[in-house]
Amino acid sequence: MFKFITYKRYFWIIGFLLTLSACRKDQITLVPYDNSQGELDYFMSFVPETPTKTIFILQGGNLAKDTMLTTPNGVRVHIQDNDLLFTQENGAAQPCTACNNVQIAVTEVLKTGDWISRKLPATNTNSQLDKHIGAIKVEVTCDGKLLKLAADRHLKVYIPAKDAAGNYTVSYTATDDKGTFTPWELGNPDAVFSATWAATPFTQNIYEGFEILSKRLGWVSALAPIDMASTGAFCVQLPKQFDQDNTRVFAIFEAENTFSEMVPEPNTGKFCLDNAILNKPVRIFSISKAGSQYWLGDTNTVSASDARAQLNPVTSNEQFIIQFLRGL
Repeated sequence: MFKFITYKRYFWIIGFLLTLSACRKDQITLVPYDNSQGELDYFMSFVPETPTKTIFILQGGNLAKDTMLTTPNGVRVHIQDNDLLFTQENGAAQPCTACNNVQIAVTEVLKTGDWISRKLPATNTNSQLDKHIGAIKVEVTCDGKLLKLAADRHLKVYIPAKDAAGNYTVSYTATDDKGTFTPWELGNPDAVFSATWAATPFTQNIYEGFEILSKRLGWVSALAPIDMASTGAFCVQLPKQFDQDNTRVFAIFEAENTFSEMVPEPNTGKFCLDNAILNKPVRIFSISKAGSQYWLGDTNTVSASDARAQLNPVTSNEQFIIQFLRGL
């Protein structure tokens, strides 16, 4: 990978070196940039917006047995039979009424850009690409101590979704010791239902989406299988200076409501999917960082195996790229 050179600025240098080359056989060596993938990860961590996390602080002694919590974006958590719903980490029962303060933190991921920036997985434990709705993370504490969901109970959550039809299955993920998300673990297919609900009993703001019966706290979503009857290799070509060290490329299949990160072929500018959904509209975008400069590529095409899409990134700035990702 080589430095990006602004030719106008360095024209006189290039001319001088070419003059020297007429008398000498020395080769010009360009110094490569350091790997910027870690910088890209850190940069993308700023994509999730503050409203994607809502914290409810409730007085345990006054907590009703049937409590409905709704975030500003319409995600709903239904707390029922709260004295039987949770346990301590060691498995001992923890009635909510015995807590001075019950804190329920709800993190919601309702947009593809947010999903990508958090590095949530796109596949399940069977390595299958799935259609996904949003995902949420629910954390509950009693006076600062983390709680678990009782083994014989479920938590009812509601996630808004544009397309509330399909054969969805409740699914779970978590992070491993290195902080990396594990593939989605498929749960009960009979625990996901199409639903409509109001933000509050006194509002006309109605949401459509899914009601999910979750057997765990933490990250939960609902996934549906995608028709993979026509699959194969699909690639995109960037200029060669955009490579595995400074660039990430993603393919978003909007009709299927899913995405994949494309895999680089070292030092070629070529990024591929070995098992892409073929003959479908796809949006491809790239984010690069070389030195102090950010680059953004964005194009729409069709995922055909017999043609290589072209992507030509242009210089951009941090705030523009963040807003671009938030809009996906």
